[in-house]
Amino acid sequence: MKDFNIAIEEYNAICDRIAQIFANKYFGKDASHVWIDGGVTVITVDKYFFSMTDMLDYMTCKYSKKEMFERANYAIDCAYKNEVAYSIKNYRKLK
Repeated sequence: MKDFNIAIEEYNAICDRIAQIFANKYFGKDASHVWIDGGVTVITVDKYFFSMTDMLDYMTCKYSKKEMFERANYAIDCAYKNEVAYSIKNYRKLK
């Protein structure tokens, strides 16, 4: 169990580092994030919410700041319309 607890601490630290890199890249070097779920699943930055998967996909797919905000706003619009948004990985191809 001790190894598991150490692994969880390391995982949380890595997730927090990824979230900070993401926030800095897309919101500026002084941006900060807040984990809203009491863990390392969803963050909020400014008025936006991002899952760990979203952050990884935006950075892995090398979205520019403009593209990230375009896709994030598109996803919000889809949610208001009760529609399913294209995934981050497919958005560029299907928009």
